[in-house]
Amino acid sequence: MNLNGFSTSAVYNANSWFGVVCDLGVYHGSPVGVSVTDLTYTFGPRFSYRKSGKVVPFAQALFGASHASASFGGFSGSSNPFTYSVGGCADVALGSSKVSLRPEVDYFGMAANGGTTNCVRILFGIVYQIGQR
Repeated sequence: MNLNGFSTSAVYNANSWFGVVCDLGVYHGSPVGVSVTDLTYTFGPRFSYRKSGKVVPFAQALFGASHASASFGGFSGSSNPFTYSVGGCADVALGSSKVSLRPEVDYFGMAANGGTTNCVRILFGIVYQIGQR
């Protein structure tokens, strides 16, 4: 099943290599007529490597929850699984501005009722930096 949507995040960098991330995402899809929506809210550490000013790779581990709901033919249901994510990317600076491009790949696990749903999140976004790197 494929869901499309968006994600937004904010990070507080405590120093040049360690930050704390808050990530919120909303995803929706309608496979075989079933309307599925998932809202994720996760938090955790981010580890960056800032050797170059142009490319800043990082890895992160996020933990939180999701609100997943589905409906079909007048019936609906929802769950609130524990959600965790590991992944990384590289912010690629555009010139000398505070704007970067971010290709990102994350593994997402949603654990509920004794089972885990495995997901891959692929993002491509624009980053605007406030303050110093």
